[in-house]
Amino acid sequence: MLALVLRRPVIHFARLYSTCIADTPPLKQRMKHTSRRIQTLNWELLTASDFVDVSHLRQPSIRLHTGSARIAYMASSIQNKKPFPPNTRGFLYWHHDPSLPPTNAGIRLRLVPEPDPTLFSTGTDLLYPNAMPWSIDLVKLACNRTYASIKAKLIAERFVDTASIESLEKGTANHRWNSTFIHKLDQPFELDLTRHLNIIHIISPTRSGKTHLRDLLRDQRASVQSVPYTGRILVRFEPSPFPEHGRPAPRPPVIVLRVLKILIPIKVIPPQYDMYVLVPVEGALLEKKSPCGLSNRLFTIDLEKAPKCHKDLNILVEDAAAAF
Repeated sequence: MLALVLRRPVIHFARLYSTCIADTPPLKQRMKHTSRRIQTLNWELLTASDFVDVSHLRQPSIRLHTGSARIAYMASSIQNKKPFPPNTRGFLYWHHDPSLPPTNAGIRLRLVPEPDPTLFSTGTDLLYPNAMPWSIDLVKLACNRTYASIKAKLIAERFVDTASIESLEKGTANHRWNSTFIHKLDQPFELDLTRHLNIIHIISPTRSGKTHLRDLLRDQRASVQSVPYTGRILVRFEPSPFPEHGRPAPRPPVIVLRVLKILIPIKVIPPQYDMYVLVPVEGALLEKKSPCGLSNRLFTIDLEKAPKCHKDLNILVEDAAAAF
């Protein structure tokens, strides 16, 4: 009888297979770099295991010993989150500019190419499209329940205390997820030109308030009755530089609004618009039409006799005076 011998078919891709394995990092190593489990937010204590890669992700989860939290790059609405840009990898860390109040501190992402903490000092922070640093500000951490684990981590590492967090939670309880906050008078913030009302929330270490910027560029003529432009600009409040507005302390100053940068190009909405309302210019002070519409005038807020919608700006003026 003939013995039936079954042979395993010969597959001729051993060389190709071995090449692929050689060129691919070991699974454990890749998982280590993409696990997004971090031990600290203190940049001085970072290790290679704190390295995270969130490239192209819309809402990656970050795991800490206090729990997990989802972060996002930016969003036009709660449901419409934009993914992180390519090559968004590095170290999440706690950042506080000593020149700004503690309430302006927050979480940033220092971009470095490899999981090496020694590269931290030569890396750069992740930026938004407007060139401002990406950040989860302390105020947003306080008023958003999804960041509970990060708040607990910050308290555990003694960057903030429970009393400060609770104070901010009370002061920001009714703020929207995308509210604009300022903590210092000359702190830059964005304005959406298409909005008839921009609400700027004021947060200081001890007090909070808000100011309303209404119809800054609205064309009041009956034939238009709207804002004739689209776009976004970066602005800041500052004391008026003009001698006629000068007054000695402690009298409140006259405040103006400076255009720092055009973030999204300004476009005209009405066809063949006659430019009755002036277009904001980078570096210049904002102007608006006078009530009678015959001329342009500087946009000013006299804090000594400010209307209710602007009175809370005095919080930042008084805080600045107390700091000296």
